Amino acid sequence: MRIYSIVKNFSLGLLFSLIVIANIFYIRNEFIGIIFGNAFLLFFGYIAGNYFFREYTFFWKIFFGILFFLSAILIFGSIVYFFYQLNNIAIACIIVGTGLLFLVASSLNGKKNHIVKIFENSQKISIKTIALSICFIIFEAMAFFILIKSASTEAIRSPWQVVPKDFFILFFIATCLLFVISIYNKKSSFTMPLICLHFFLMTSVVMIIYKLGYGFDPFIHQATEKIILSQGFITPKPLYYIGQYALVVFLSKILMLPLTSIDAYLLPLFFSLYIPYAVYFSFKNIASSIFGVGAIALSFLMLPVASFIVTTPQGLANFFIIMMIFFSLNVIFGEKLSWIKHVALLALASLSIHPLTGIPALVFFIFLVLFILYKKKILPYPYLQKLLIVEIFAIASISIPIIFIINSKISQGFGSYLQIEAFRSIKKIFEPLSFLLPYIKNNFNIVYDIIYWYEFNLYIILLVFLFLSS
Repeated sequence: MRIYSIVKNFSLGLLFSLIVIANIFYIRNEFIGIIFGNAFLLFFGYIAGNYFFREYTFFWKIFFGILFFLSAILIFGSIVYFFYQLNNIAIACIIVGTGLLFLVASSLNGKKNHIVKIFENSQKISIKTIALSICFIIFEAMAFFILIKSASTEAIRSPWQVVPKDFFILFFIATCLLFVISIYNKKSSFTMPLICLHFFLMTSVVMIIYKLGYGFDPFIHQATEKIILSQGFITPKPLYYIGQYALVVFLSKILMLPLTSIDAYLLPLFFSLYIPYAVYFSFKNIASSIFGVGAIALSFLMLPVASFIVTTPQGLANFFIIMMIFFSLNVIFGEKLSWIKHVALLALASLSIHPLTGIPALVFFIFLVLFILYKKKILPYPYLQKLLIVEIFAIASISIPIIFIINSKISQGFGSYLQIEAFRSIKKIFEPLSFLLPYIKNNFNIVYDIIYWYEFNLYIILLVFLFLSS
């Protein structure tokens, strides 16, 4: 029976891969790309999920498996592009190589001993819940409708210049309804799709309002991705951002969809779908008896989401490091020490996209490895542990400047240099820490003042909560 399953998986994987590759090289049909490209992602997402989440149900395997499969794609794509280019031959090699890797890993993973059920559905869905959910969907649809009607091609400084005040009323009511539904159904996962929809409403505002595109960075990155899509490379080859370029180009080729559409919706969709479920999954894994996780996931919107409203390398890398942190909770508190491989893959994905986020992700990963070694009593000597921590801190403190200097040396036309004079000024040394100074400016408008106090003092608030929780 197991041999039959392995043969079936290899046969289906080969079939989907050959169809996608044939469509890239010869057929180039959008319909085939959409149908079989998505089938390819779903199938190999399940195979990857069967390796990383062997003991979990089908939903979690395919849901998180797609993310981990795409993480591997962007890592291998970055390596291939760095040493070669991303033409059709390279994409075909990535398809075959990554697919084969996960097929072999999944087949060697062994049998699952038991099924872990994460979804909590011990509470029946009442008529009241259904009525509240219908009201929420109506208000949410009205909010989306207002955004679509307010879309503009003008050069406006802020989307709120053209969005009427009715949107904020609808958004407030929808948020309140969702909190009520989440709290009322604290023993059910019923609210999770609704929370994802609300997340997407938050992150899709500028995509809908700005018909021609929002911001400066996305245009630059999309132009780079278009050149790589058509030529396979761009010169000079950047040391940064390769992960995003590889992922967007890969998805555009296998799905046969416009690159600009994939680039625009990639990060908002990732954030809206995966962050709520990552919160739910991690908390239920750590303490299966905990209730009201939906409300906890919804409260994540209290944090600024500006990094996730458009697809940029910094925002995409931030998304992967957030996912890495949530999965690391399962290692630290859930006693799933073998999940270090989950964290490693997400850390490498973040590093492949942007070193400013990727290097801290690797440092975090190293400390997590030390934690596991400590738990397994492989590093019993306290002095050795302290020495390793000091060395890691020392290396981490100079790693980012070194990356910038290396990149400036290998990139033509750019140069970075170290200003020794800056170290002689105490003010300049501590200037990067100015964000930790409290913001108490009073503009004599209580509503706006509270908003700005919260925004500019957020780092201090988070540090206080971190100190109190420790």
